[in-house]
Amino acid sequence: MSKKRANKKSKSLFHILAKLHIKLASFLLIFYLILGMIVDPRFLVYDFRQKYSAIAAGSNISVSLRVMGQPEKPIITATSNWINGVSFIQLNWNQTEDTESYDVYRDSLPLVSGLAVNSYRDTNIQKNTFYYYKVLAKGPLGETFSDEIYIFSGDHEIYIQPACQITTVNGVALNNTPKISNRTPIFSGTTTIKNAVITLELNSAKTITGTTYANANGYWSWNSPEKLDLGVHHIHIISTDPENSLVSAQDLKSFEIVEVKETEDHDHEKETSSRKAHPNEVTPPISITTLPPAENLPIENIENIPVTFEKSTFKLLVSVNNANKSINTNDYLIINTQIVVADQSLENENLELHYIITDEKNNPVLDFSENSILPKGKTIQKKIHISNLFSTGKYKVQIRTHDGEHLITGEDFFQVKEYNLLSIGGTNITLSQIMQGLSWIILILVVVILFFLFMLALEKYLSSKAKIQITEYFLAKKGYFGKGKGVQR
Repeated sequence: MSKKRANKKSKSLFHILAKLHIKLASFLLIFYLILGMIVDPRFLVYDFRQKYSAIAAGSNISVSLRVMGQPEKPIITATSNWINGVSFIQLNWNQTEDTESYDVYRDSLPLVSGLAVNSYRDTNIQKNTFYYYKVLAKGPLGETFSDEIYIFSGDHEIYIQPACQITTVNGVALNNTPKISNRTPIFSGTTTIKNAVITLELNSAKTITGTTYANANGYWSWNSPEKLDLGVHHIHIISTDPENSLVSAQDLKSFEIVEVKETEDHDHEKETSSRKAHPNEVTPPISITTLPPAENLPIENIENIPVTFEKSTFKLLVSVNNANKSINTNDYLIINTQIVVADQSLENENLELHYIITDEKNNPVLDFSENSILPKGKTIQKKIHISNLFSTGKYKVQIRTHDGEHLITGEDFFQVKEYNLLSIGGTNITLSQIMQGLSWIILILVVVILFFLFMLALEKYLSSKAKIQITEYFLAKKGYFGKGKGVQR
């Protein structure tokens, strides 16, 4: 009997421990899931993929409760220097956690993007000039800006050679033919020619020719208008001074589009992005002159890549003609399209132009086509009504057309601002400001009305209680006179 009791006691203890273990494990699992959902669902996906990769590779798994978040705030420093006849501003910042890449802004405009290291040397500067810099740390769960700093460039004589380079494709450094899975890639780069006209040629099933513009810092970006085929592609750009077409530079790079399974997309992009390079290490660009020995402008020319691009018979130069490339809602966007014809026989031919307006996230908001006659030495002007449905922000207008097997595009950017309903003493008041003011007034009125309703209900309640308290029943109950049958309640 004693043995049976001992066995029964040990079994009951075992069951208690097993149940306790199951409850504890369930609690930890539920806590983990809830924590991941509260912080960000992407945290769970990222963590599951990391653990799955570790299991597949036969690695040991170490469980930690560190939660990913937005990148830390970078702390940036800047120094101005002059070495071997080259003036530059050296930027450095701390390596922040939860960060995949860095973008550098100068004077509130992009300067370079997709950096995998925590330093950059800016050689595209003028003497006796103050420059303002800030760094954007970008990670899987958000973005964080550094504080803005400023620095004086100095009074050294500066000569800037014309140069340009394609730095990234989909945020991955264009170095040694990187592999990407996105079939409509976004390219970005820099040029020493500010506000340059960027002409791009991309070979695919059909050759794509496009034009865009660099900003005042020489930064540019361009999104492929069509899906590209799998395989190796080449992109060639020419950066041209808008005020002097004889001043130009060019660059040629290669990349490969591969098919990646959906479950492997994140790991593939992560593996590819780990091979990102600093602009000091990118393949040197072709230039019409010898580049200065700057850190991010190499002096050696690349080996000639045997690539042939079929030249299109014309190209589109699209420009927004509104003042400061800015427009208010409920106004007209003025677009000038200059068609630079290489073959004079194409003049006065019928041409279908496809207009597409996209927002900052490259989502189309307006899309239509119309036929135009290819003018001789003239510019096609188109007015597009920007309704009140457009939200404020930056937009891109792109015009596409075809020349046989060639897809030809041109694009420009503009800013949409709210329509000013009133102007009082030089202060412009927009519709949203008026609506916001009215909403506050309505909210205050609702609160005041609810307060008076509450006070009215309280007064009615107190009044009814007072009436009850002075009845005969109440007086009799309090002993003021005897409780007879005739006493009313």
